[in-house]
Amino acid sequence: MKRLFVGIDVQVQRPCAFAAVGASGSVIQSGWFPTATDGFQCLEPLAEKYELHFGIDAPRVPISKPRKWYWNGAKKEWRERKPSEKGVGRHCEVAVKAHNLANPQWTPLATEAPGNG
Repeated sequence: MKRLFVGIDVQVQRPCAFAAVGASGSVIQSGWFPTATDGFQCLEPLAEKYELHFGIDAPRVPISKPRKWYWNGAKKEWRERKPSEKGVGRHCEVAVKAHNLANPQWTPLATEAPGNG
């Protein structure tokens, strides 16, 4: 059975978005779940044809303290954060950016997040 990779973007104020991608990177199906709780009906036909693997991006929760590690792209290695550096963003966001997979929206520090200051 062929593998299919399903990414789900969890939404707070609307139904979730999803994209189903084949092993070659081609999009097989994408869209919005009809409601926040009825996503399976969109994926059920795919589950009959493919072995599904999921990745879920949930709503961000501000980070309580600056992250410890930074990616040094020039040297292609991790290093500890300098005191002068802000340290925003989750480790997974840094990894996505370091591999040029996407330009993530950095998770803010709790003290700087909207509604938390």
